[in-house]
Amino acid sequence: MTRVVALVPARDEAMTIVDTVSALRSIVDEVIVVDDGSRDATAVLARNAGARVVAGGGGRGKGGALERGLDAIGDADVVLLADGDLGRSAATLAGLVAPIVRGDADLCIGVPTARISGGLGVVRRFAALAIRAAGGPALAAPLSGQRAVAS
Repeated sequence: MTRVVALVPARDEAMTIVDTVSALRSIVDEVIVVDDGSRDATAVLARNAGARVVAGGGGRGKGGALERGLDAIGDADVVLLADGDLGRSAATLAGLVAPIVRGDADLCIGVPTARISGGLGVVRRFAALAIRAAGGPALAAPLSGQRAVAS
């Protein structure tokens, strides 16, 4: 049986973390929320929603929280990385997990359907161009935080 674990770095996501955890619990075996120094009730709400909560060390940022979470996972065949603010839409990440569970892929990256504009849109376009200029592939969502990875 394939064990799928969702890893959710979160900071001050009290408004959405319950819906995010609930949605993820419907598609994975375990949800681990790494609380990166939230000043609100993110950790308590995530735990009450059924997630295992790991303290992220406070203020280390998303990368530091992911590193701390990866250390806490233990045995998993698939790791799903999901942002804490997805809410109910986190259930759609099942589409990232399925190809890995079937053995059709080792990595799936979510591509947001909403058009990103403004500052983040500029950063996304720059990242895509920089990756392409360095000889990498043309990526639609180079900065997407939603990824499923075979471990």
